[in-house]
Amino acid sequence: MRRALVLVLILVALTPLAGHAAGRPWRSIRGANVIVFGQQSAGTLHDVAVEIEQFRLVVAELIHGARQPLPLPTLVFAFDDARALQPYVPLYKGKPISLGGFCHCGGADDVSVIAASLHRGDETSSIVFHEYTHLLTRTAARGIPLWLNEGLAEYFSTFQLRSGGREAVVGRPLIVHLTLLNQQRPMPVQDLLAVDPKSPMYNEGDRRSIFYAESWALTHYLLIDRPGGVDAVNKYLAAAAKGPVTPQTLADALGMTLKELDVELARYVRHPAFGMATLKLKDRVEVDEPDAVRAIPDAEAEARLGDLLMRVGRLDEAEPRIEAAAGLAPDNATAQLALGQLRARQGRDADSVPPLKRAAALAPDDFVSQYLFAITTLRRALDLNAEEAADATMQAGDALRRALKVDPESANALAWHAYADMELDRGRAARGGDQTRWQEARDETLKAIALAPGRVDFQLQLGLIYLRQRETEQAGRTLLTAVAQQTTEESAAKRASGVLEELRDRDARAANAPPLWTSRLRDGGRLRAIEVGPDDDRIREHPEPAATELRLRKVQAGEERVLGELVAMDCAPAGVRFHVRAGDRTVVAGAAKMEDVEMISFLETELAVKCGPHASPERVYLTWKASGATATAVAVEFLPRTYVP
Repeated sequence: MRRALVLVLILVALTPLAGHAAGRPWRSIRGANVIVFGQQSAGTLHDVAVEIEQFRLVVAELIHGARQPLPLPTLVFAFDDARALQPYVPLYKGKPISLGGFCHCGGADDVSVIAASLHRGDETSSIVFHEYTHLLTRTAARGIPLWLNEGLAEYFSTFQLRSGGREAVVGRPLIVHLTLLNQQRPMPVQDLLAVDPKSPMYNEGDRRSIFYAESWALTHYLLIDRPGGVDAVNKYLAAAAKGPVTPQTLADALGMTLKELDVELARYVRHPAFGMATLKLKDRVEVDEPDAVRAIPDAEAEARLGDLLMRVGRLDEAEPRIEAAAGLAPDNATAQLALGQLRARQGRDADSVPPLKRAAALAPDDFVSQYLFAITTLRRALDLNAEEAADATMQAGDALRRALKVDPESANALAWHAYADMELDRGRAARGGDQTRWQEARDETLKAIALAPGRVDFQLQLGLIYLRQRETEQAGRTLLTAVAQQTTEESAAKRASGVLEELRDRDARAANAPPLWTSRLRDGGRLRAIEVGPDDDRIREHPEPAATELRLRKVQAGEERVLGELVAMDCAPAGVRFHVRAGDRTVVAGAAKMEDVEMISFLETELAVKCGPHASPERVYLTWKASGATATAVAVEFLPRTYVP
């Protein structure tokens, strides 16, 4: 099952804990895309790294984009057995889940982590490789339909290295799926292809089991038994990358009707014997030799174990361990980074800044320290005033440049650096300055897309960048339309749809507006409006309306309100922010999406609110709720210029 899993940094402590082999040192070894940690021999750690790196290349035989470097490193932690792993697994109803391993893979902006017991064999491997397949396909390919996404994950979950690592086997038959399919009649393929993340078939117990089983069976049939099936799958994937696919898309790729495919699949699951795919591994993976293994300091191990506990939801256990590690090792970047992340998760944003900044200063050449400091700072900047936000964004941009110096091929770091450039340009424009970083933001986002073509959020960001310039606006609309139509990333599709709706509203207002423009001047101290039509040389004076009493929204308990001018409105994938200048201060309040904010207009004309700086700020009441340093926008009321409180 593809899950939206959180970042987990799992390093194993040297302290004598239950289930651990006390006194044995913990060490790490690096591969091109992984860092492996464990208490085992250097040779064992090397073999684990080779296995994960080889798995990526095997997946890349089918999905070629998987060969690209991952946007962020994957941390792999080898535990001796399930007992050693148990203190760090997620809880269910207050008790540890019985797992031989797990993969917190697929978080869009976080390091992915694999934790595995080396003594649980196939059970551990299948869980790990299933989820790791999702991570690789999410980065490498766009728009993979749900049935194929899960079918591929199950297909590759049986991965095994053989012949001393010189060949790999995938596609071993999964008895649990075959048993279920022989007990129940498979659903029609057309129904299977129609399942999406909201379908009951994907979310309800036994029904989900049959969905997984049939997804695996159809994928296995196409990749192992069907002549030309691999080419058909690649053709289907190529179509999915360009836009939503239909059941007919698969039928066309296979050159057969779906009814015929129903018959073939029913025959296949009752087949007496199943084949497997054996691949000769020619490429040598980049993994350090065993003598390059690095010992892990005690404080670093303690901090990362606490970080693991935090990220699997065991916050009460995480806090004392992280605090103790940070106190004992103030100069250890990992300990300081874990403390900063803990404070951010606790909602103590202001307290997160010093340790995060210290971690970045202590480890200028460590990619993860620079990257996590930067993205945490950029998220926090959404809740700061304009001056503080600009300073925080500059610091984050500097950290991302250091991260890119370490790994210039990190798609995530490139995309976030582009976002920082966009924010700095937005702030500069709000103050009447020029936008100078637009082209760099565009180029970095394009490079991020080339490295990770499956990331729909990068496509969304590029569309928003294109909208900034008149000459590329149509390209932005086209790209946002494609994002809005895809079905695999709901949040990105919803955001793109919202922006397109705003653009359509703006176009409609422009098309229906009379051919007039308005200038304003003062005549004897009285403000008046002068309207001049292109075919009318008469000047018509309209006195400004007198102040009227308005039915304003009542301020509720816990809310604050200020009267001021809306000088800018930021629209980004991370949310929307309103900048309201009230006297000598600027209040900034944000929301996850525009629909969360009550927009009220007391104007006589139709309200049109645009993203970006407002050259002619509207007079508004801004209402928000404060939670620590965070201001959450509740309502924006647009007022006539003549309104008197």
